[in-house]
Amino acid sequence: MATLYRLDENADGPPESELTVLGQMERLSSDWHVFHSVRWQSLRSGRQGDGEADFVVVNRHLGVLVLEVKGGGISVVDGQWSSRDRGGRSHRIKNPYAQASDSKYALLRFLTATTPTLSHVRVAHGVVFPDVNAADNLGIAATREITLFAEDLDRLEQSLIQVFSHWGPPKPFSSSDLSRLITLLAPTVTVERTLDVAIRRSEAEIIRLTEDQQRVFDRLRGIPRLIISGGPGTGKTLLAVQRARHLATQGGKVRFVCYNELLSRRLKKQLQGDTNIEVATFHSLCIRTLKAAGVDVPRNPTSSWWESDGPQAMRLATQQSAERVDALIVDEGQDFSPVWFSALMAGLADRQHGLMYVFADDRQELWSRSWRDGLPHFGEFSLWENCRNTAEIATCVNAVYKDAPAETGAQGAPVVVVRYGVDDDLVSTVLALGARLVEDHNLRPSELTVLTDDVALAARLTSAYILDTPIVSFGGNGITCETVSRFKGLESAAVLLALGRGTATASQRLASAYIGLSRARAAAIVVIPEEHPAALSIYSAAQRR
Repeated sequence: MATLYRLDENADGPPESELTVLGQMERLSSDWHVFHSVRWQSLRSGRQGDGEADFVVVNRHLGVLVLEVKGGGISVVDGQWSSRDRGGRSHRIKNPYAQASDSKYALLRFLTATTPTLSHVRVAHGVVFPDVNAADNLGIAATREITLFAEDLDRLEQSLIQVFSHWGPPKPFSSSDLSRLITLLAPTVTVERTLDVAIRRSEAEIIRLTEDQQRVFDRLRGIPRLIISGGPGTGKTLLAVQRARHLATQGGKVRFVCYNELLSRRLKKQLQGDTNIEVATFHSLCIRTLKAAGVDVPRNPTSSWWESDGPQAMRLATQQSAERVDALIVDEGQDFSPVWFSALMAGLADRQHGLMYVFADDRQELWSRSWRDGLPHFGEFSLWENCRNTAEIATCVNAVYKDAPAETGAQGAPVVVVRYGVDDDLVSTVLALGARLVEDHNLRPSELTVLTDDVALAARLTSAYILDTPIVSFGGNGITCETVSRFKGLESAAVLLALGRGTATASQRLASAYIGLSRARAAAIVVIPEEHPAALSIYSAAQRR
């Protein structure tokens, strides 16, 4: 399947003639990248001007083809072109071959001026008449070899190859050149306003939504044991922090436990002034408890030790300890196992009725530990209102599992989706897109995070630069790059999510896309392989918004 970039901004949608062509373009093989309704800035007669094309079709093995589409019946009288609509009305139109030729040369100037290394890429032009059969005598420039009629659309791939062959032998170019073309053509027109402005506006609205969520949650203070479930962006961690602080101000000792080390670091920093709140990951709390009790801990604990032996030993050690807490807050509860909850409850001053709140999202469960079995008598409250992501991002997150588009959320920048093929250089694509974000949209390094589900890709990226800023692991001085699993529970103003191919199962790949994209508050770019199980649904959702 071809990779499509629908860039039209017309509120009424594209003309029916272009939709007809677009429908056929979707059937092309994965060698093709199709840009619909492309606009750019270029020089015309020595002055700055707009350039545009109905379609720009890119095939790395053949070149670039600019196509002008003219719908309806076509006639040429004394050199004047006309089109007849369905009602039989005639409309004067510009010479489509002249338009296609002008667009071709404008695109050539734009590409070579912007990225000189693209000067060797062949750019050709052609014209499509989707509503008529082959016709003769359309003018000296209207050669059959560069013209596609209705019958040609039924064998579009072969027809496009024939147009390219008219302009000479194939001129293949590299995957890195293809990445540069995509970066120039798609992001240039998709991100309509400076992201730093969009981020500030979106984040102000998100704060107001968060305050609304907190008022709802305050009504539940009389329930001592509760599961608070909700999708990404529904404010679980924010509400967990608010609940912990509220309990601490009443003099209670609160233990706040999460799964991820990176989230633990951020929570410790956020709650460092609250002396009645202890923050830890389950793993660090388990090790500390066992060492304090004099229990031997394996130098390199195995996964099976963490699943059973370690937590069981922790529960016994905790029962014998005098150290107690008044309340437990657990974030990322879907990553815990029942025996972990049992070990934590052993540390409550009132083990039967002590306060305990578990925040979780079943769809972010990566380890299949049947976590709910450890909380048999807990009530449950579901959060539904998005208070982290913009509506655009939330809609794409929902699309991963084919849920309905988001109905709430601050308005923000559109999500940009770039699908890549087997031969494409993912590192080059990520670095080029990151550079465009930083350079064109005034993003500070602290506002951008690069996420990936590929550990090897993360390692390669953290030795690279985006412009003059180093890419670093979490906590470093630069643009953060982390794996999705390590960054789970955290968030960033802007996220560049690079999903790899790898050997993960389909469910794991869906979960990584779901989690990674949901980390973005106000802006997101998704770089995703064509065959990814969520590629088409995320792309379609981005176009709808």
